[in-house]
Amino acid sequence: MTPNRRVSSACGAHRVLAFARENDPEVQTRIAVFRQGLEALGWMENRNVQIEHRFSRGDIARIQAYTAELVSSTPDLIIASSSPVTAALKQATHLASASVRRHT
Repeated sequence: MTPNRRVSSACGAHRVLAFARENDPEVQTRIAVFRQGLEALGWMENRNVQIEHRFSRGDIARIQAYTAELVSSTPDLIIASSSPVTAALKQATHLASASVRRHT
């Protein structure tokens, strides 16, 4: 996907939601490299892409609450950094897509 190839969200920027562990140096490095890669491809934060972060601190209840929030907000991309978060997102997106199919 390149900038301007898709219709932007209402605020004029694509939304990327990063769901990660807070205070994890490896995760922080990955986020920084991700941002650099986006910029190299012409995606400028707060210009044509908006990156929001959610930090679960390993709390299962928080993971479940954030996954429901993230999936219902229909971002353009969700990034997860751990297996529990990825599993919760997979389940939430599966349930959301099943609900959409039932209503169409």
